[in-house]
Amino acid sequence: MGDLGDDIKDAHADVGSSYIRIRPGVSNASGEYCVTKLNRQATKPFVREFFQEGAFDWDTEARAGDVIQLATTGWRFLIPNLTPKVFADELIEYSSVLYKCNVSGQIWRPTEVDGVWDSNYRMQGGFSLVAQDVFALQTESLYGNDLESDNELNTLIGLQDHELYVSAGYGIQVFDRYEPRSGEYYKIETIKKRRYDNVWVCQITEDTR
Repeated sequence: MGDLGDDIKDAHADVGSSYIRIRPGVSNASGEYCVTKLNRQATKPFVREFFQEGAFDWDTEARAGDVIQLATTGWRFLIPNLTPKVFADELIEYSSVLYKCNVSGQIWRPTEVDGVWDSNYRMQGGFSLVAQDVFALQTESLYGNDLESDNELNTLIGLQDHELYVSAGYGIQVFDRYEPRSGEYYKIETIKKRRYDNVWVCQITEDTR
């Protein structure tokens, strides 16, 4: 690696923020820096609040699907992509659009109890814990925006109402339950696995099971 990538890495340490890297199934790690800033195209409050541009070192250990927690603010961001930036045939840094995590909670998986039925002739059962401290971005008409009819959001981000953006590393499945710390229950209806690298987009509904 040439000098330019290392110079930019030093600049990240000077003007950026240190962060903790959170990866499912792996111990948290720290020691790197990144630079974040508001998205240049953002005019809506939701976009300004929940989406930022990020720059990472050329040799970063961060990967798409990781969550980073900034030391300066404590904010957590999900990394849906890392795009290499090359100058004069030299990798100098990685760029990303960071998704701010506005929920954390647990993933539960339904379990059946043989021979036990409810009054609607449905098999009764419970839920087993799959993962906890699951940080994600949940869209639910925040700030009064109707995301389904907001052309700017759909064009800029492809965002839809009632979706959960979560690391693929948690292994969430259709019919799982996501329980934010605020206490609601959401059922995973469908999962889009190819929209982002190692980040799954889950369509969610209120879970009344």
